[in-house]
Amino acid sequence: MSAPSEEASRRERESRRNPTKPRQAAESSWFKIPAPLARLFKKFPLLTYPPNELPARSPKSRDVATLYVFISDQDALRGLPSFNPSCLKWQAFLRLAGVEFCVVSSNNHASPTGALPFLIPPAKLNDPKSQTPIPSNKLEQWGLDNGTSKLPDVPSRKLEAYEALLDHRIRAAWLYTLYLSPLNSGLLSHLYVAPNSASQVVRMTILYQLRHAAETEIAKSSGKPAVNSTTIYDSAREAFEALAVVLGSDPWFFKSPEPSLFDVTLFSYTHLILDESLAWEDRRLNEIVREFPSLVQHRDRILQSGSPLHPAPVASGATVGRLDEGYRGPLLTPQRAPLQMVEMAQQESQPVRSLTEHFKHHDPARQGSAWDALWEDRFTPWDRGGPSWALHDLLKERADLFDPPNTDGGGGDGRRRTALVPGCGRGHDVLLLSEFGYDVCGLEISPRAVEEAKRVAAEASKDEAGTGTGAERGRVTFVSGDFFADDWLREAQAAGAVGDGGKFDLIFDYTFLCALHPSMRPRWAERMRDLLAPGDRGRLVCLEFPSWDPAETGPGPAWSLPSHVYVAHLSQPGAAVPTDENGAVPGDYVPEQRSDGLERVVHLKPRRTHPAGAKGGDVQDRISVWKHRASE
Repeated sequence: MSAPSEEASRRERESRRNPTKPRQAAESSWFKIPAPLARLFKKFPLLTYPPNELPARSPKSRDVATLYVFISDQDALRGLPSFNPSCLKWQAFLRLAGVEFCVVSSNNHASPTGALPFLIPPAKLNDPKSQTPIPSNKLEQWGLDNGTSKLPDVPSRKLEAYEALLDHRIRAAWLYTLYLSPLNSGLLSHLYVAPNSASQVVRMTILYQLRHAAETEIAKSSGKPAVNSTTIYDSAREAFEALAVVLGSDPWFFKSPEPSLFDVTLFSYTHLILDESLAWEDRRLNEIVREFPSLVQHRDRILQSGSPLHPAPVASGATVGRLDEGYRGPLLTPQRAPLQMVEMAQQESQPVRSLTEHFKHHDPARQGSAWDALWEDRFTPWDRGGPSWALHDLLKERADLFDPPNTDGGGGDGRRRTALVPGCGRGHDVLLLSEFGYDVCGLEISPRAVEEAKRVAAEASKDEAGTGTGAERGRVTFVSGDFFADDWLREAQAAGAVGDGGKFDLIFDYTFLCALHPSMRPRWAERMRDLLAPGDRGRLVCLEFPSWDPAETGPGPAWSLPSHVYVAHLSQPGAAVPTDENGAVPGDYVPEQRSDGLERVVHLKPRRTHPAGAKGGDVQDRISVWKHRASE
């Protein structure tokens, strides 16, 4: 047992006397860089680069406070006012208080309190708590403590009485004008919806949430469940009149020597209401404010409050740092960059127009040039600013009415499902149907409209998020042509946007039939029948608008379309149906149920629709779904 130990000891002594290099195998280690990589690194040595610059919207210094508000990145960089009254109020207040700060674009989700605005104070050395966010309900005290100017106090009894006018009557009118007025749908979408997502489903959800919240707040403020625009605007006029009386000929409210927080609060509404660069299409609130010149002048005085008492300008995220102490410019730049989104449509210089007058002297069968002229002038009051909620809910909740959506190989039978939206406008509903898996063809008689639809679709394609419907997003094709001709159909077929035999599995009509002269309805019904896929496959979905009494609307467009108009024409496509000068079909008219006609599968009241299709919060629109008669 001792021999091995003695031999080992001998070898150890020998190795100490005659040391040798380690064997090559021992020299190789997995920690060592392989020779090929070592040679590569020698040719391309590792370099350390400086950190990337923060985005322009991110403050580059914490020497000044940062106010986070609703504003576009572009407007923030230019130091322009927020488009949100609550944010603009504190933006103007801090300016008047002499606080040095910058403005950064944000949203409620980024706010520590869940609401804008909020402020991050400037950093203090060795004080990590110095940048604790300041919520809006503490901004007044923070501004007074940190500003160079002290705003005057207002007697609390007077303040409370007139603040109620701002918080209830004027705010309700603001909410209705921006969130619920159909004419301002494009503006609402541009300011609050489009920047958040390119997905039509997501945009539609955001729009619904915003409008529902506005309706809820208005109802809570008024104590009435139904939203009545006439009552809202009458109350706002009374409130503005009372404020004009209190102001009188004084420059500031309650005979204050300088503008107070109350002046700023009123300014946050009047400035935005009067801001022509927002391109308001519903101008009722604007016109009400202009009835009181003293309030307009009050707004202008605050815009020009650049006296030495208030030297600090509103800065932007791009100009963070020490501001020019010698600045004596206006409080806020009154000219906002004109909105580039075409959804803003009518500009201030454009006269108010009537569609009825516009089409009065055009042949009903040849109105293409008349529609194209409206698109060229960017006068599109029919544009909803987003897809149809009613269509979305129908596809989601009544999937049993339709064939399964497309997958990678097509539908359940390998055939790709197709859809058509005639009179598609900017293509909002085309994109919605695409998200439900259809290969969709959007048809417009105006080449300019097709350009707009392609632009909207290009923006939407940048969003790589899923459809949110469980279906593969379908292909989208836009073509220009006359619905009653075949040129566009051949073009769409060449693009693979039409099903077998030039037919479509789904056709969606909304604000299309109502745009046609009543004399064109028989041809419309024939064309719909001919384009609809045969048998039990095809579905024509009609969102019936406007569905109320023609006597309320007069001649169109838009021509009134109560439900029995669809029954009268689709039951007997091509047949002459009696109408009066307003396009009304007699209530006692009984159509022939022809074998080559369509039959109504479903007729229902959607649980939600665009505000244009509701009265006093009650949905007036109806949805009808049609197919070929079983005997065909």
